[in-house]
Amino acid sequence: MGVQAKAGFLDRTLRNIWKGWQSIAGENYSAEQASSRPSLPDEDLARVRNQMGACLEGRGGEVSARARAAALGHVYLALDETGKERFLRTLNDEFNISKDAVDEAIKEFQNADNTKDYTRAETNLRQSLESHRLKLLFNSMHYQTVLNF
Repeated sequence: MGVQAKAGFLDRTLRNIWKGWQSIAGENYSAEQASSRPSLPDEDLARVRNQMGACLEGRGGEVSARARAAALGHVYLALDETGKERFLRTLNDEFNISKDAVDEAIKEFQNADNTKDYTRAETNLRQSLESHRLKLLFNSMHYQTVLNF
């Protein structure tokens, strides 16, 4: 896949995420409500990082998950270009797969010596390879009714 194709896919994905967050937030989302500083300075970034983590926890059921995704969407939509870049860099750098978890899952997979252990190890390996940032983005997009891929 060429650089242009990757960029096109990323642009479409970000556009769809933005549309999804905007549909959750509504047309009248308040920038003041979401973030008082659109450039996302370090103090605000720490709060956003915690919001990202809370979105991944999945506690409280679907209504709570929707509210957390909407709140995070409010923040993103209120950011300026610098803030959006910081948001996406944080998402990329801090919510990737865990190399340690993957290494552990690979060892478990290699050491499985029966069907039950093999099945469990395969599931653990697959889950360890799922990027947390993608889970976060897809969970946020879950509430969008139509995806335009």
